[in-house]
Amino acid sequence: MSHSLETKTNLVTDNQQEKANSLSITNKCSNTLLKANPAGISTMIWLRDEEYLLYRAPYWGLTLDIANLNYRCYSCNKDGITEHNPYHLLGCNKRTAQFTQRHDHVKFLHTKAFQTIGCSARCEVLPFDAPYQMLKPDIDWIAPDSTRHLFDVSIIHPHSKTHLKDAASQPLKALFTAAHKKESKYKQASVNIKSSFHALVFDTYGNVAPQTQEFYIWLRAIARENMSLESADTLVNTLEYDTACAIARHNSRMLLQEDARQEMCFHSASSLHL
Repeated sequence: MSHSLETKTNLVTDNQQEKANSLSITNKCSNTLLKANPAGISTMIWLRDEEYLLYRAPYWGLTLDIANLNYRCYSCNKDGITEHNPYHLLGCNKRTAQFTQRHDHVKFLHTKAFQTIGCSARCEVLPFDAPYQMLKPDIDWIAPDSTRHLFDVSIIHPHSKTHLKDAASQPLKALFTAAHKKESKYKQASVNIKSSFHALVFDTYGNVAPQTQEFYIWLRAIARENMSLESADTLVNTLEYDTACAIARHNSRMLLQEDARQEMCFHSASSLHL
């Protein structure tokens, strides 16, 4: 690897941050997605060695040094911020473009899987009537049995201010809470148009919300009714694994901060020519 890793013991972190980290990597469902891949599966996404090592660093008690002696977040353009909070880079609120890219990648993978099972799946729809007409779920799927299902994707960061308290209290609580909020938000609107709503919620560690885990069980059953048993299992296994790999790939890019560095270099070069 061109970027070094250093042990987390060399960094001073908040006790609540450490507890959230511990619960995220030691619960029995930890990294459920990456464990879903059977030997020999054909996936749409492959992780390079560097991407895999960066993604697995928290599980091994390591964190990224990013070859940056000033512990700078190039998106915030602040020095010292990653020294006391090494988890900041995956939750920096200045990185909305990178969050959107990661979100859209996961959304695409699920839309493609739904289309493969059968009937139509559309993205970015406005299916609701007043007073819910501004709600915009990520995916609208008409299943082979003619039932309608709406989905909204979310990838949370357990160490962000919004989720840290829950993440540090018990395993998967932050994920459960985030999924529950989405379900509450869309419940009545979905009932009004005779559809079912499903929250697709993951975290930056690759963990999956309990509600989303239940959905995957249901999805496997639906797939088996409309495809061969082997094809159905392969499709759902591949969806789970590819989702984990997509999150891992985008996370590794955020940790390396290559996009932010390039943008900073671009602006610096532009200013020289003014």
